This record gives sequence, structure tokens and C-alpha cells, in this order.
Amino acid sequence: MDTLSSSQLQKKTCPESQATKDDPAKKIQQLERMNHLYQNCIDALPGIVLLLRSDKEILISNKAGREIGAIPGEKCHTVMQKRDTKCPWCLTPEVISTMETQHFQYKLDHRTLDFHWIPVDSDLYLHQIVDRRKNGKDGAKKEDADKPENLQLLITNIAHDFNNILSAIIGYAEKAQHCLHQQRAVRNNLNLIMEHTERGNILVKHMLAMCGHIEQKLEPIVIYPVVNNTLLQLETQLPAHITLRRNISVEPVQVVAVANQISIVLNNIIANAVKAMQNPNGLLDVILRSVELTADETLPYPNLKPGAHLELTIKDTGHGMDLDTLEHIFEPYFTKMNQGDGYGLGLFIVRGIVNKYDGAIKVTSQENAGTTFTIWLPVADKSDRSKETKDGSAPTGTESILYIDDDNTLASLGKYHLERLGYNVEAQTNPFEALYIFKKNPEKYDLVITDMTMPYMTGEMLARGIMQIRPEIPIIMCTGFSNLINEGRARAIGFREFLIKPVKYDKLAKIVRNILDEGQG
Repeated sequence: MDTLSSSQLQKKTCPESQATKDDPAKKIQQLERMNHLYQNCIDALPGIVLLLRSDKEILISNKAGREIGAIPGEKCHTVMQKRDTKCPWCLTPEVISTMETQHFQYKLDHRTLDFHWIPVDSDLYLHQIVDRRKNGKDGAKKEDADKPENLQLLITNIAHDFNNILSAIIGYAEKAQHCLHQQRAVRNNLNLIMEHTERGNILVKHMLAMCGHIEQKLEPIVIYPVVNNTLLQLETQLPAHITLRRNISVEPVQVVAVANQISIVLNNIIANAVKAMQNPNGLLDVILRSVELTADETLPYPNLKPGAHLELTIKDTGHGMDLDTLEHIFEPYFTKMNQGDGYGLGLFIVRGIVNKYDGAIKVTSQENAGTTFTIWLPVADKSDRSKETKDGSAPTGTESILYIDDDNTLASLGKYHLERLGYNVEAQTNPFEALYIFKKNPEKYDLVITDMTMPYMTGEMLARGIMQIRPEIPIIMCTGFSNLINEGRARAIGFREFLIKPVKYDKLAKIVRNILDEGQG
């Protein structure tokens, strides 16, 4: 097929005879035809497309633009952002001054947004916003919605929202704690809220870890206080017909683990034991001791190596399990209990945690004779062992911090908790506004804390913009979850710290102080 030159194309689409030149009516008709042709072309483009003057006045809008009220004569910022003045983050000046296309791409879990500013001449440019989900290029098809691989997407979406909810609960609980000094009962109840939300936090992080999205930091910890404290909490919730007996070694032996994950293991196993002990006079034994495992003893368990281990045993006097049930209890959602009393994800998560620690788990059971869970965790090498540190009060400061989170509640809580410690905090929910105010006075701030997943501009994009203005400023990424970034990528970009929400504000305060002190050193 032969291609047409621009002049040939113009003659085909807009032929202009001498008669047309001399006839005003035909000239108007030809202009109307050209306008109709241009309108059809722009309507055919994907996404919202606007032809604008440099002063942001809309000259032509495609169908998608007109559907949201972008009609000729209106200002772009009025239609798109409901603003009386131009958006401070608009790239129009760069497009007009450089005559080069400006664009960025924003990815969410379920969609990709492409933003383009395309120069036309010295006073005109095209602005295009393409939502690939709506365009269908990268969006999920309806028939794909129930495919198993979308389970990870479901988990990550739930995790992101759930982490924001947990962050708000923890933030308000900490705020209430700081306001209470004499009301011990209320304070104790708030402590319980904190403990249970922390369990939810650990559960979400483990779900994400199972999807391969985050790497959790394992540290050497002394395990007996964790086991003992968990049992003290659980004992108050046990039915009256069940007796808890504990035999907990208080040796300061360390394992490489996450403290709250040990609590998750205990809670899930004991929850199933309680359900199994419907008979009167139930007995629950929990034993923690140090053992030396031989090569023969570790042979059935690929993860285990001979040597020093901590052995955690949970034994109940419940109805027990038959061999077929025993073979499937670690499968997600497997159950032979009454509807609503299933094992769910509990034991599946338990096995995942134990395997993560290079440990092993053994289950023995017999119908009408109870069940015993035995868990072995390797003792930390001497080179890995750490000294326990006292958790003192949160450090204070007077520096200026720019705090960005698109969730208004979390932005307000971050401002409250850091200002309580003496910092001067400016909270923003709009990343474009945050970049604009930083650009106006970059030396005002000593530290930036930003969320990752925000409308139209990610935390990574915001950080890159800030570092272009002032490369040395420390930035903390604090995110509920994003599959666009992990700790390794964040540090490679230049983030000083990478934190997964929810983060206790006392912990955040220590990190902030450490970073600011490093900058002064």
C-alpha cells in the first residue's frame, strides 16, 4: 500500500479549488468539514484528550473529556481539579518552553494511568490521560476475575486497606494512652487494643510475605517472655472447663524470629485445641525447653540440622484426629469441624512461619485421645545473638518535617504524634501540593516522610522530584503496601528508611531521631 505525503493527505482531506477560494460560503463549509474531521480524530484517541492554550483554556475536547465536563472555553484546572487557579504541579510551562513531550506513568494494582503533555506549537499543546483499565489494554477481563492467580491481587488490595485501618486504630490508641495517666483500667484496655492490632499487623505482613511481596526482618530474640506473655493473655480468654498448665524454661536462649509471629503460632494452635476440647475437664499443656537434636532425630525434617534447638510443645485432651484429617490440616481452609469452626488459614500460616525460621513441626493425634503439636526452632548462632535493649521513651526534636499521606486521618495522626515530641510538622494529603510547597522553600525541611500509593503521583515519583531539588534531604517511605516497591528498590532510589504500615509512632520517632542525628554527625 502506497503512503501519502502530507501535501497529498491535505489535498485528499481538504481539497481547495480556485472556486472554493473565491466563494466564502464554500470556504466556511470546508472549514466546518476540517473541524469535523479533527473532532473525529481526537474522539478516536484513547483516554481524555484536550487541546489547550498555554493559559489552560480548552479549545477542543474528545468525547471522554466532554463526558467529565471538559468543554471548549473552560479552564483545564477548573474541570479536572475543581481549582480556581492553575495546578501548581502542571507541566504546561515545561512543555511550552522546551517544546518537548512531558509524561509520567502511575501504576496501581488494578490499573495503569498514563499522563502526557504534548506540544503542538508555541501556544498550543495536547493533554492526554489514559486509564488502561478502561481502555482494556492492561485491564483485567471479566472472565479472568475468578482465576486463582488473582488471589494475590485480592490479598494485596485487602492488605493495603487493612493496614491503613490498623494504622488509624494504633494511632488513636497511642494518642489516648498519652493522654491517660491515672485511669489504669482504661489504659489496660487500650493496651489490649494495641496488642490485638499488632497481631493483625503481623498477620497481614505474613500474608504479603507468602505472596512474595515483602521480606520480613528476622532478629535474634529471647523467646520465653514472648511465650509467657502470650499465654497470660490467652488464659483470661479460655473457657472455664479448660485448665492451662505451663512449663516454660526461663533460659535466655535466642532464636532468629519475629516476636509477634511466635504469638501467632501459639494463638492459632491453641485456638484449634480449644475447639477440640468440648468435653469437660479439658487440659492444655504448653512446654518450652532447650534440647539437643541428633542427626537421627532431624532426619525426617529437611529444614532441621543437628544441634541446639528450642522445643515448644502444645498438647490438648480434645477429640483428636483420624489419619486422613492429620494429613491435610496444614492445607488452607481444610476442615472436618462444624461449619464455621474450620481451621481456615491458621495452621497453614503456622507451618509457613516455622519453615521460615528453618524449624520443623510435628503433629501426633489419635481419635478421642487428644493432639500434640511439637515445634523445633534452631538456637541462634553466637555471632547472630543480640543483647536485649530497654525500650525507653520516644526521643524528641525540634526539626521541621514534611509528612505526606493521602489518607487524611493518617496525615493528621502523623502530625499529632510528631508535634507532641516537639517537631514542626507540615502534613499534606496531596503529593503535587507537597512537591510544590517543598520547591518554594526546600531549605525549610529537615526530613520528608511519604506514603507510596497516592492518587496520580506515587511516593517514589514524589521522592525523585524532591531529590532533584535537594539531593541530600533524608526521606522515609512509609507504605501500607505497594507491589511497585520494596526495601531494596527504595534504598536504591535514595530512601533512608523503608517502613511497612502500621508503624507505632514511638518506633517512628526513634527512626526519625536516628536519621536526623546521622545528618548532624
